[in-house]
Amino acid sequence: MPSFAALLTLATAASAVALPGQPQGKKKFTLNVKYNENYRYTPSVSSHVRRQDDGDGNDDPPTTGTTPAYNSKARPDAEYYVQMDIGSPAQTFNILFDTGSSDLWLFGSDVSGTVNKGQAKWNASASDTSSYVKKSSWDITYADGSGASGDVWKDSVTIAGLTVDSQGIESADTVTKQKSGGTILGNPVSGIVGFAFDGGNTAKPRQKTLFSNMKDSLDKPIFTADLQHKADGTFGFGFIDDDKYSGTMNWATVDTSTDFWTFTSTGYAIGDGKFVTLDITGIADTGGSSVSMPAAVKDAYYAKIPDANGTTVPCDATLPDFYFGVGTGKIKVAGKYLMRTLDDGTCTTKIVKAKKDNDCTFGSPTMLGAYVVFDDGSTKSGTRIGWANS
Repeated sequence: MPSFAALLTLATAASAVALPGQPQGKKKFTLNVKYNENYRYTPSVSSHVRRQDDGDGNDDPPTTGTTPAYNSKARPDAEYYVQMDIGSPAQTFNILFDTGSSDLWLFGSDVSGTVNKGQAKWNASASDTSSYVKKSSWDITYADGSGASGDVWKDSVTIAGLTVDSQGIESADTVTKQKSGGTILGNPVSGIVGFAFDGGNTAKPRQKTLFSNMKDSLDKPIFTADLQHKADGTFGFGFIDDDKYSGTMNWATVDTSTDFWTFTSTGYAIGDGKFVTLDITGIADTGGSSVSMPAAVKDAYYAKIPDANGTTVPCDATLPDFYFGVGTGKIKVAGKYLMRTLDDGTCTTKIVKAKKDNDCTFGSPTMLGAYVVFDDGSTKSGTRIGWANS
């Protein structure tokens, strides 16, 4: 979700010894994505990056890191998270990985609002390495109506052995529910790490994103998403894994002036229908559970579903596949990824009408059969996004 969110968490760490300057050598690593079934749908200070100390006395570059996957029961294909260690001694959290927002925040130890049992809270004062940012505040509202606010701290954040010191972390003292009453996050997720651009950060003073602080220490300023349907996937950092996709990687330029991973699709097709050339501009959002499209595209999709009544569809319907264009290629979104069952037992699809035709969202359903590369300038082409069928 961009200021419309999404979420994930990252892995491993114990104590770490700071090294002078940036780590020697570049890095790349992979994290297993934890798929959260417990999601319920309802309509600038510089940082020092270092390698976690492995005890051998050498300044080794980070190796590949993975973390186990946890599933819960109510938010299918909507929350993907990883594990992240914060502070010293380390406190470990499940954090939603969101390319549609730019804040890194956690439930604070004294948070008010509805927080589920099993959702950990961050005690910033318990960390020997934390520091409070004076006169700080932050306030974010997501597309589902939920929100969070509080103050800002600095502390170390470790992802699979790579530690970012003095990362801005927002501690939530207040959270609000979704419009329809659902909690802001599903259990066991305790926060969100935003992987959009710095300009979208809501903190005062503004904070750099985790990726912004770590990207210069990676082999390439790249991260990737390999999400799976009702299962666990991976996020990669610093490299493109050619084994994760088939065919051609299709690239589109990213408009960073929006502060999100905004690109323009070349058009769409439904089922075995003809490809319709149409500029569809929107954001790639790992934290969004819907695919918001221009009204004409949404209407065309429902027109292909037998016995559809408005946006209500038979729960036993076989939904048509949806395709969208990137570069010279087409990315397939299987129909089985697009069915949504509502609380009242009726069914609809995850393709919804965008508020504006030029403000669409390519949410997590579009990534379930794809490998997505978020490239913040590894080539002369500048910031771009790559899509390939997996």
